[in-house]
Amino acid sequence: MLRRLMFGAVAFAAMAVLGLSVGQAQQAPAGSYQKSCSGISVSGTTLNATCKTFNQQNVQTNLPYFASCVGDINGTLACAGPNGSYALTCTGATVTGNTLSATCKKKDQTPVQTSLRGFQGFQGNVSNCDGKLQNGEC
Repeated sequence: MLRRLMFGAVAFAAMAVLGLSVGQAQQAPAGSYQKSCSGISVSGTTLNATCKTFNQQNVQTNLPYFASCVGDINGTLACAGPNGSYALTCTGATVTGNTLSATCKKKDQTPVQTSLRGFQGFQGNVSNCDGKLQNGEC
């Protein structure tokens, strides 16, 4: 019972960070993907759609952590900018040249300004590792 209560509290906190309320359906974000994708839906932190490939085949695809995209979401359901779980604990993400910058919370909840140099657009999951942006998991 305690485990279920803790899970519920964690899930509610994650929803609050993402700006969701209980029972509220999240709308799909704007983006150029809407021109070539159909069946667009949102499930938690994942954007789902059926999109046309370059050879016009329909493919079911998804984009985890879509709310963390900086810039456009293109027709292959990929971020034009960074994407990842960092969005759960970071705010104000920007890309300047090849540097991703954001204000991220450390484990003790202290906010720190951090950056990831050498960022070349979407590179998979960008994580917040105790106040430091990193490609991949911590």
